[in-house]
Amino acid sequence: MTSASTSTLSTLLLRTEVQKCRSAEVQKCRSRPRKPPQSAILFGSTPSGISQEDSESLFWALQVLFLYHELMHAKNLKIEKNFSLPDRRVDLVKAEIYTDISTLRFLSSIRSPKRMYSEYLYAAGILGRAKTPIYTRIFNGITKSFPEAQLKAWASNSTLPFKTQLQERKTNASY
Repeated sequence: MTSASTSTLSTLLLRTEVQKCRSAEVQKCRSRPRKPPQSAILFGSTPSGISQEDSESLFWALQVLFLYHELMHAKNLKIEKNFSLPDRRVDLVKAEIYTDISTLRFLSSIRSPKRMYSEYLYAAGILGRAKTPIYTRIFNGITKSFPEAQLKAWASNSTLPFKTQLQERKTNASY
């Protein structure tokens, strides 16, 4: 054999071995347990109708609350409390109840005067949701852990009613 044919043969053998290794790796990857799905959190530009120009502190307070709410969904997904990853199913109502209750418990555990401000905003958000059959079921689930009277008391101290006043000011300013 010439050196050129030896080189060609070596190259072919090497390619075959590389293909075998790649094939083995693919099989190995397929047999490995799958990683839990990764999450992405997207925020709207006007949470609860509040823009950054309207009230910067309120805007960012709402963004932080929404972030924590979404992180509780991620936790719920990770522990598969109301999600079934193999079946790709979710109990939407229970997932929302779990997330809202977990968020309220977290906010209640913070030892800071700012805690109350967060509770007030979050409670106002819960009470301000549309009265659809799904949200009614979610609300009924939340009130098993946080009574409606408590949510209303917190919400009454919220700055979210400011939203209505702000919209009125904008309407009056446009005349």
